[in-house]
Amino acid sequence: MKKEPKFLSIMRISAFLLFCCAFSSFAKNTSSQNAKVNISGNSLTIGNFIDQIEKQTDYLFVYSKNEVNVNETVSVKAGKRQSRSI
Repeated sequence: MKKEPKFLSIMRISAFLLFCCAFSSFAKNTSSQNAKVNISGNSLTIGNFIDQIEKQTDYLFVYSKNEVNVNETVSVKAGKRQSRSI
């Protein structure tokens, strides 16, 4: 049986440790995911809706005005809820 070169053993151990670290990580709820937002309105434009969320949270919306019609009106009756449920 041939003896493995030392660098192959080191690479194998490094790969094993990398996979252990990657698979042991997990997602955690952070404060931004639990932010409370108070929004209600019968005819809000999408632009006003986004502005209100940005003012009440640390969220930043990035979008193209060519793809999103910010003048379209929406009806929102959420009250004070967590941002992920709106």
